[in-house]
Amino acid sequence: MKESNNKFTEKILKKVGRTINKHSLVAGDDCVLVGLSGGKDSLVMTDILARRRRFLPVSYDVIAVHVKLEGVKYSSDIGYLENFCAGRNVKFILHTEAIDWGGGTKNPCFYCSFNRRRILFQYMKHLGCNRLALGHNMDDAVETFFMNMLFRSRFSSLPYKLSMFGGEFDIIRPLLEIREAQAAEYARWMNFSEQRVRCPHENQSNRYKVKKMIEDNEKRYPGFTEKVFYSMGTVDWEYLPSKKD
Repeated sequence: MKESNNKFTEKILKKVGRTINKHSLVAGDDCVLVGLSGGKDSLVMTDILARRRRFLPVSYDVIAVHVKLEGVKYSSDIGYLENFCAGRNVKFILHTEAIDWGGGTKNPCFYCSFNRRRILFQYMKHLGCNRLALGHNMDDAVETFFMNMLFRSRFSSLPYKLSMFGGEFDIIRPLLEIREAQAAEYARWMNFSEQRVRCPHENQSNRYKVKKMIEDNEKRYPGFTEKVFYSMGTVDWEYLPSKKD
């Protein structure tokens, strides 16, 4: 590993570690289930969660689940994912399932996401894991923030940690303070291989339109994404209208 490579990956590793520690995302003896899609974010997250165990005085388990839904027109190299996890002492589980797509009448993006999350929840219960790690980054959080405002009239986004089913387990997002470009650069430095066939709907959704809007604002106002992200944690509620007023 080149020195510049090592410096950059160590910088990201430490930044994610600070996020994990600051928000108490992972503790000793935890069982962390990773949703390993095969995209760069999930690969980076799995790698960092596995690498951190070498430097900590506590231990925790990491299990990766790759969900393959029949009828979805994108795919990952399963052999690569298996070897990727084996090299990091991460148990790999492949789950293949056929689902009813409603003859094309249902929103494919929502239905795909809903079923993947449903399957991951089932594995959380089956394996007795207490943390479900998802690879959302800062850009995802800002996109979700605008999606919720524009299409749901809701002031909400993606939290660092979210308790599910009365505390049965937590959803955690260790990469939430990492920009998408940083995750991509980490993946390039580490020579990660991404999905072989990408989703055909990814450039047709409302999320894609919001993503382009954010990119345009980022060009006009450098730092736009980070400022929006951190503003979500410093809300002056008394200066906002509410339904109670």
